[in-house]
Amino acid sequence: MKLISRILSVIIGYAFGLIQTAYFYSRSKGVDIRKVGSGNAGSTNVARALGNVSGLTVFACDVAKCCAAILICRLLFAHSPAEARLVTLWAGAGCTLGHDYPFYLNYRGGKGIACMAGMALMFSIPVWAVTWLTFIVVHLASNYVSLGSLCASAAFFLSITVSVFAGAFGLNSAHGVEVCLIAFLLAALAFWQHRTNIERLVKGTESKKGSFIGKN
Repeated sequence: MKLISRILSVIIGYAFGLIQTAYFYSRSKGVDIRKVGSGNAGSTNVARALGNVSGLTVFACDVAKCCAAILICRLLFAHSPAEARLVTLWAGAGCTLGHDYPFYLNYRGGKGIACMAGMALMFSIPVWAVTWLTFIVVHLASNYVSLGSLCASAAFFLSITVSVFAGAFGLNSAHGVEVCLIAFLLAALAFWQHRTNIERLVKGTESKKGSFIGKN
């Protein structure tokens, strides 16, 4: 896979990530999601401000935009199953950056978890299953959406790394390291985006599932 294909995958992914579903959806309801609740332009804040149906709608659209970016990049640049894995993470990384840092909203977007869900789904069903089973178990056990998201991010990286080293995807050593590095950086970005949530978790002031509907 050529360097230009990687760069173009990131650019195309970023363009799709700029579709700020939470912002546009909330504005259609007469609300600027960046001015209510936590101020985050993501599905959790939408759910708390406008209800669970709205939150799930935004989450599904954000997953879909990442999947669409990956599909287009695969059609353009992937000529083998191994290249498809690489393209998935490069395009997904671009989409995550566009989602988290939209230039036209002063780089104030979401936290990238829905995009990670799309990447996990497109990368492989086992990776998706491990990632989101982790989210569900942690979220239900703790009642913290943020803690579930953080653990899911770690599971995303670990499941890809274990699979690569087990030879599950037929990647050569260089591509295997590349895939693991991108997955690590995406997980690290998710932790960075959740840094205020981590602070609140440590202090015991983080919003729980019981207050999922309603402003923070």
